[in-house]
Amino acid sequence: MLENFRTDPENKNPMPSAARRTRREISWSGFFYIDPLRSWGELTLDNLSLNKYAPCTRTVPFEIRDGVVGVHVEYRLELNPTNVSWS
Repeated sequence: MLENFRTDPENKNPMPSAARRTRREISWSGFFYIDPLRSWGELTLDNLSLNKYAPCTRTVPFEIRDGVVGVHVEYRLELNPTNVSWS
C-alpha cells in the first residue's frame, strides 16, 4: 500500500512490498523520489525455480535443467538528464 505519497523533490516515499507463493518469495523495501527519479533499497528473491525461467536463457550457451536460486541485493538508482537519455 502506498501511504503519504508526495511528489515534492525531497519527500522520501517508502515502499515495502512482498509476495509469497508456496515457498517462493519476492520482497522489496526501499524509498523512491519523483524529481529527479531515484530509488534505493533491498530486493530479495528466494526459492525461485530456475527451470521455470529457462526459456529466458535461450541465447546463452548452457541449459538449465533444475535448481532454485536465492538472491539478496541492495541497490541505489538515480536517473537524471546527465546519466540517461530518453528517446
